[in-house]
Amino acid sequence: PHRSPPALSTCRCTRRSTSETRRLAVASEQRHSEATSDSSYAAAFLRLGTLHARQKNMAGAADALDRAQKLYAERGNREGEAAVRYQRGRLYAGNGKQAEAREEFTQALRLARESSNRYQEVQALLQLATTQEDGEVAKKTAEEAIGLAQSSGMNDQVANGYLTHGNILFSKLGRLDDAEVSLKRALDYARNFKLRRYVALALSNLGSVYTRRSQPDK
Repeated sequence: PHRSPPALSTCRCTRRSTSETRRLAVASEQRHSEATSDSSYAAAFLRLGTLHARQKNMAGAADALDRAQKLYAERGNREGEAAVRYQRGRLYAGNGKQAEAREEFTQALRLARESSNRYQEVQALLQLATTQEDGEVAKKTAEEAIGLAQSSGMNDQVANGYLTHGNILFSKLGRLDDAEVSLKRALDYARNFKLRRYVALALSNLGSVYTRRSQPDK
């Protein structure tokens, strides 16, 4: 007589299916953990690179930033890559390597736009402006950043933008009257929004304008 297959075989299939599901779930959790870990490592290397740069440890800064960029790139994190490019640009600029800094800020700007990060875009535009050799081009770049910061409600970057704009008018174009106007706007904006750092910078830069004019009493 014909015998039905034992019911136990169905149970074994169910067990294998459940076991496979659990294995896949564990593997998925591991991949998520690795991705999170990589992002954490990348952020740590970015912070380390920034710290080394402040301490004038150029070799340490370059190595840490390279590691951060590699990890961010592997995960397709463009905001992270933009942050690395921005910090590397500042590192170059601080060491008088304007051409290299300009390239890093250009790449930071591209990545910020691709990821639609307005804050990074404004920051990259302002730093790029300081490295551009043509004063008129630099002025327009700073004005673009100011407009974007204003439309996005970035109070600190509006103040920073007017500071950068004023410094470009002063140092690249020699337009002292226009520089004074921009720096006073930066000062007013910084005072209105209680941005103490920018208040101090605006006052210091206005002092440079007055010294150039032989008006130290101002």
